[in-house]
Amino acid sequence: MGPTLAAPSSHRLLPLDSLRGLLMAVMALDHANTFISHGKRGFELWTGPFPNYAGHALAFLTRGITHIAAPGFFFLMGAGMVLFAHSRRERGWSDGQIARQFALRAALLLFLQFCVENPAWRLGQPDNGQTYYGVLYALGGAMLIGILLLRLPQRWLIGLSVLL
Repeated sequence: MGPTLAAPSSHRLLPLDSLRGLLMAVMALDHANTFISHGKRGFELWTGPFPNYAGHALAFLTRGITHIAAPGFFFLMGAGMVLFAHSRRERGWSDGQIARQFALRAALLLFLQFCVENPAWRLGQPDNGQTYYGVLYALGGAMLIGILLLRLPQRWLIGLSVLL
């Protein structure tokens, strides 16, 4: 029997990765449902009327279950920011370097929202002249706000969280 190679140690947190995978599957279900049922129910936006599910229990339940995706991504992004900042501080990064990395990632999320996602949602739709501000936009904005919170003491963050 030959020598065995030791598996490289991973610093990934499998529960967070598992939650991310579940949320991606739920998000894919939600987006597929939107494209498949296009025209069968109203499009759901914060500023518009509620969709009419009129007897379509499966569509209602699918939409209800998939509502965990966006808040879940915000939770995972916040947890990821904390873990990233902690690991980079251990490697000697300054807060400025960490903030620049987050700003770059936020800019990428904003770019993806306006240059990839928005055009994709408009495929086959008439251009109504409105700009869609979706989850990627909100995640990018939240990341920029998160940069300001990097050095706050934990008790301040807890207090701010309770207040919000």
